[in-house]
Amino acid sequence: MLRYFVLNYRQTQYLESVLEEAKNFDPKLVSFELHDDGSPKQIQDEVAEIVSRYPGVQAVFHGSNCGVIKMLETCLRASHSNYTYIGGGDDAPCPSAIQNTLLCCQSGEGTPVMVSDFYIVHAEKRASVYVEAILPTQWMTGDKVPPKELKKSLKQKGEAAYIATHACLAPTKALLSAGGFSERMRWHCDWFSFHVAALRNGIQYFPTPLACWRQSPAGYSHSSRSGSKQQRDVLREILSTLKKPEYSDVRETILCPNMTPMMDDIARQTLLAILSKSKYWGFLRWGHFRNALQEIAASWISQARWGGKILEWLDESILARPLQFLRQPLIRVLLRLGGARVGRKVYFGRKIKIRDPRGLNVGDHVTIGDGVSICAGHPLHIGSGVGIGDNVRLESVNFSKESAVRFLRKKSVTIGEDVIIGEDCTIGPGAHIPSCERVSPRMCVENVESTPLFFLDDTDQIRLDHKVLREWYGLDPKGAFSGAMRRR
Repeated sequence: MLRYFVLNYRQTQYLESVLEEAKNFDPKLVSFELHDDGSPKQIQDEVAEIVSRYPGVQAVFHGSNCGVIKMLETCLRASHSNYTYIGGGDDAPCPSAIQNTLLCCQSGEGTPVMVSDFYIVHAEKRASVYVEAILPTQWMTGDKVPPKELKKSLKQKGEAAYIATHACLAPTKALLSAGGFSERMRWHCDWFSFHVAALRNGIQYFPTPLACWRQSPAGYSHSSRSGSKQQRDVLREILSTLKKPEYSDVRETILCPNMTPMMDDIARQTLLAILSKSKYWGFLRWGHFRNALQEIAASWISQARWGGKILEWLDESILARPLQFLRQPLIRVLLRLGGARVGRKVYFGRKIKIRDPRGLNVGDHVTIGDGVSICAGHPLHIGSGVGIGDNVRLESVNFSKESAVRFLRKKSVTIGEDVIIGEDCTIGPGAHIPSCERVSPRMCVENVESTPLFFLDDTDQIRLDHKVLREWYGLDPKGAFSGAMRRR
């Protein structure tokens, strides 16, 4: 049984989209509850009127405004469900994905934290963003990953892990054992508890996005992006909490270099928070310096920054011809400083364009042609012995050209060993090219939806596209399988 808590305060304009989808929840599987945190009486009356149109939805009106975190803590401690999901009144769920995830988990052992790919809607830009779960590849098989394996993998130098709490079902007891939701941790309170729960209970990955989060300037976590001191204060609170004896089992892992919250400048702020007081120095790892450097240097190779401008000068200026021997080493240095991994004997052609290299992993003996464009904001793996023709686009992050709304997709790309890619090809998000394959010139290879599952309608409501749900994920709105799942 899952208890789905929708938290609301001083707004009614977005509730329709949440409640419209909530009609598809099976009451035997999900208890759907809307909690209003002491909004003015006029707002609560409007909320009550809206809720009355949706039988089966429970509404709880708290008498006074105690703050969203304290209200959330009250809800959690009163819950007797196996699992808990937390959403905002301006977000949107995918009931069929949530219910199928619950049913799949019931057939297995234990109570892992269940994580999925996720969606974000940017309110100001009116853009939908699909993001494949940010997890090590070996965790994304659909099998339960036990706590011991999680901790071992995170301590090794490897892929990063970030659990998006708005696309996550967590065991209620595990959240309570993690300390619930501390007001002092503010916008990281859910991140902390969900990750502690994952390290103690394990995780299990499911590909269908569970929900969509609305990002807006008025959002609670937006303040974390507007003030570095505020961010460090919150991170120091996490460090102080981890010093307590009850967190000794997760202390070495929860803020390790491979597992940190996904914020704009989080690597630098984490490093500064650890260095700020001697009592936190025990958390310091070389990886924290590496992450901070990569965060700073990732943009240096882009066309608009100094590294990209030097490369452009080396490619086009007659005066730069005597200095051509510097070009290949400079590209390698810029890529490695920016977080990319580059093997031996990799050749980069002229007029190459690279953005956000942090997800780039290139094997040995790779040849990349002239005019190639690379965007590796999500993992992009190029195997050894690969040959890439001229004017090829390699993108683990790009905008859909077929969608009626702005739709950004982020999904890992894997190119096997000894692959030959013809000129003018586009290798887009989700592409998986087996070893020794040949991709004909001017082909487009990707494996990701071209129309968003979640989108903003003309009234600023987040809507779920049931056609995409059926055709791409093989589910109907009520949760039954409607056919073969196109997504792999």
